[in-house]
Amino acid sequence: MEYPRPYADTFFHAFDSKHRVTFPQPWRSEGYENQLYVVASRRGCLLVYPGSCIARLQKKAGETPIGDQTRREQFANFFGQLQNMTWDGQGRVMVKEEKLNFARIKRKAVLRGAGDHVEIWAEEVWEIKQADAAEKPLTFEDTASALGM
Repeated sequence: MEYPRPYADTFFHAFDSKHRVTFPQPWRSEGYENQLYVVASRRGCLLVYPGSCIARLQKKAGETPIGDQTRREQFANFFGQLQNMTWDGQGRVMVKEEKLNFARIKRKAVLRGAGDHVEIWAEEVWEIKQADAAEKPLTFEDTASALGM
């Protein structure tokens, strides 16, 4: 089974006045998708998923019986929250203002690779998160062990 390239590393960037941020060059190279979707997370950040991930959910939605209104409504809610985006010629993606407001992103942001997706955090929120993590530091070995590696 072939696995897609993981989103790895952490980058610090700033949004411009048109709500655009440069998507990091490593994530725009060969092996990464340019069709992306962004959604607000209950963790207070934005999540960016490649189109192939969303396509898997679209397939499941299409297989849901028309009579299963509860499940179809859940899929409608999910897809209704997604924002479609691709990067422009300068590698920038535009995020709607409502999503930036949700994540409290004014200008400076942190883009963190999370394997199959990207997290976008307000830099101020990220700094608090990192300060909390510094009080209980984890080594690579701690994390690998927790993940069953």
